[in-house]
Amino acid sequence: MAGRKGKENDPWIRWFDVSDPQMHEKGYTIYKVTLKTFPRGKAEADSEVVVWRRYNDFKKLHKALSARYKHLARSEPFPAFAKAKIFGRFDEAVVEERRQSALELLEFVGKIPYLASSSILQTFFEGGLQVDPEGEQKVLREAVLQPDVVSPPPGDAVEETEEDVRESPQQESEGNREQSLGLF
Repeated sequence: MAGRKGKENDPWIRWFDVSDPQMHEKGYTIYKVTLKTFPRGKAEADSEVVVWRRYNDFKKLHKALSARYKHLARSEPFPAFAKAKIFGRFDEAVVEERRQSALELLEFVGKIPYLASSSILQTFFEGGLQVDPEGEQKVLREAVLQPDVVSPPPGDAVEETEEDVRESPQQESEGNREQSLGLF
């Protein structure tokens, strides 16, 4: 296929982790998302970004990247994503299913340079804390979520708001977002 860059042509190596699920004070679970990148053959030049994201952020990311992936005409199916649940969403099994689903999504996307370098993924990591090889830290734009932890409410039958369900996928903006973040 003309124009398709394979994994072997990708100059970056990416490592993702989704960990440390916590209850946010506003009543939803957030996950610590870590991205480490470095140029092939130069592991010492690594860069790390840490953000906190909620399930709905991952759903939007999945929807937007899935739509972009369809245009690539690849045979490998795009990974499914954990379904929304109104009841039991704070159950340990549900939180773990969502965490695993988010990690699988990021790992899949990380293998496809077209998706991994997209402004969609760049936007997802905005607001994170970037740590360079010398240990210097800087915030990538303004933080969106902070891990203000509270205990889950008794009987977790809290419904998602209409706003949570209606929010549109993240849109591409700012043409050179990839370069401005210096990650991909």
